[in-house]
Amino acid sequence: MKKTNVKIEEYICPYCDHKEIIQERVEVIDEENKTLEAVEVDYWECPNCGSENDIGLESFEEDFKIFKKFTEKDDFEGLLNFCKNNDFDDFILYSLGKYYIQKKEFKKAREIGKVLVSIDNKDIVAKDDLIDTPLERLKSIKNSKK
Repeated sequence: MKKTNVKIEEYICPYCDHKEIIQERVEVIDEENKTLEAVEVDYWECPNCGSENDIGLESFEEDFKIFKKFTEKDDFEGLLNFCKNNDFDDFILYSLGKYYIQKKEFKKAREIGKVLVSIDNKDIVAKDDLIDTPLERLKSIKNSKK
């Protein structure tokens, strides 16, 4: 016998406030064979403005703590110095930037992008996803409302 679980959530685009209902996870449990098949979505594209929006970044909350000590105080110089002087997980810091975008804290996301680019000027993903694209989206939406 197979059992199916579906997780559905409503998400709001941080750029244009469009609401979208997303089928976030589908699990198929085969009780006879004791197997689990799961399909999970980690982002969605806003049909209104075209932005890609991450899902599930809250799962990194524990990993974010070390960086949030700086970002919650807007101490991005301290964050930069910390990262330069310690081994750090740039993926987690990048994910924190994406998390701030989802929370509409664009300035913090942009500052994290600047930290990542300061450490590695070849980090075009951080530059694009945390600095350039959010600015372009916000300008485009602002201009469309005029």
